[in-house]
Amino acid sequence: MVRNAVKKTRAGNKEERSRFGRAATSAGVVPRAGKGALKAEYRAAVNVQEAWVNTESVDMDAHFVSSEPNSSRWDYGVGVKRGGVELAFWIEPHPASSYLKLPF
Repeated sequence: MVRNAVKKTRAGNKEERSRFGRAATSAGVVPRAGKGALKAEYRAAVNVQEAWVNTESVDMDAHFVSSEPNSSRWDYGVGVKRGGVELAFWIEPHPASSYLKLPF
């Protein structure tokens, strides 16, 4: 189930941004509702518990690749909210095998 906490205002098309979305916008990064900024292949792997909702997300890699092509950065940021508490998670999706090369 795709859930998000970006709400339409009474004015119609304007959206009420989450704190995560407002911070992203202030930083010049375009947020998308829910997990919308994540590539489709990763969306199903990013889940929250029933009481939590995905607020907004950003594709940090796509935003900065042209201006900082060789910089290290998280690929995605995702806002998650429960009640009045919103958290930001930074995600770098890669297979576990790409990080660990054991000598045995």
